[in-house]
Amino acid sequence: MLVYHDLVAAASDHDPAGRCVTSGMFERQMRWLARHGWHPLHLDAYLSCRFGVGSGRRAVLLTFDDAYRSTLELGFPVLRDLAFPGLLFVPPASIGKTAHWRHDSPDAPLLDAEQLRGLIEARIEVGAHGMEHVCMPGLTDRELLRNTREAREALADLLGRPPRAFAYPNGRFDARVAAAVKRAGFIIAFSTTRDGGRFGVPRADIGPSDTLRTFRVKLLPAYRSLSRVLERYPTLRRRIRSAVR
Repeated sequence: MLVYHDLVAAASDHDPAGRCVTSGMFERQMRWLARHGWHPLHLDAYLSCRFGVGSGRRAVLLTFDDAYRSTLELGFPVLRDLAFPGLLFVPPASIGKTAHWRHDSPDAPLLDAEQLRGLIEARIEVGAHGMEHVCMPGLTDRELLRNTREAREALADLLGRPPRAFAYPNGRFDARVAAAVKRAGFIIAFSTTRDGGRFGVPRADIGPSDTLRTFRVKLLPAYRSLSRVLERYPTLRRRIRSAVR
């Protein structure tokens, strides 16, 4: 499982959060998957592989958080060209607005309602990313309801179908948050590094420092386990990452 955030046409120094992958590198990564026999999955196929009977193929789930306009303009044309599906997570209260939660680029434009509806025919499934992209552990019961059930209802009204998948803003969740997501009617939820079962599926974050070599490493089944171990040893983590590049 891979997760992308913002895409940019060219590398920029103004990316302190380390989220913006260049469109050129994104295309190289996607075409590498196509050349080497990897099969990006739509959500139903992923659920079958992970929680049902696996297919034995080289399979990957491509996810995109926050619904940046750059994802539509720079990323999805590549997916369309390769006939790859994707899963986009949207905070519905911010549709057509900007990424106010980003201290480095609060004016980054997000997709509007018409653009989101246009994804239905492009093999891009839309999921929820909370309501306003707020960190969810510690929210009140009322706030949890707004960021789970009401977020699902808002996207259902917009798209004509309720979203099935949820991604935790900043990847953070606890047992109470996961239970609220499940009660709201979602069938799966995604985190980042922490593994919480069906309602806390970890994903490998692809960032601007990733080369094709580190991208391939993040596709390895053992990557997430190794990454969690190395989080306790940051110096060793940096040395290994430098060697892999």
